[in-house]
Amino acid sequence: MDVFLEIATVLLASSIKFLAGVTGALAFKFNFFKSVTVVTLGGFLGVLVFVNGIHYILGLIEKIRDKKNKPKRKVFTYTNKLIVIAKKRFGLIGIAAIIPLLSYPLGCFIALRFFKDKRKIVSYSFLSTFIWAVIVFSYKIFFSF
Repeated sequence: MDVFLEIATVLLASSIKFLAGVTGALAFKFNFFKSVTVVTLGGFLGVLVFVNGIHYILGLIEKIRDKKNKPKRKVFTYTNKLIVIAKKRFGLIGIAAIIPLLSYPLGCFIALRFFKDKRKIVSYSFLSTFIWAVIVFSYKIFFSF
């Protein structure tokens, strides 16, 4: 029962924040394959939940805005400027690469605001999560921190 609880904890933590799942896997002393599998599955779960949930919420917001028929005034801030630069320079692949390092809700929100293809967002995020998990836990094996 303890093993199931440990796996569930790491899975839930990594579905919200990748590094929280990594920390949990290290704290519970999971081996390489268990760590990569559980953290990656948690990341996959987080991406699926947040991409679909945020897409639904953004659709509701658009419907509400359309009913009001008010013209949208765009506010251009320094943060928006940085996000647009990142979008132009790195594209969806670059944003998907940093999604695990930010947090899945924030990363999925940014990706959905700039790119409309949910399949690409999900698949690139899955690949990014898997690659980051392999890199982090390989580093642990070779350098034993």
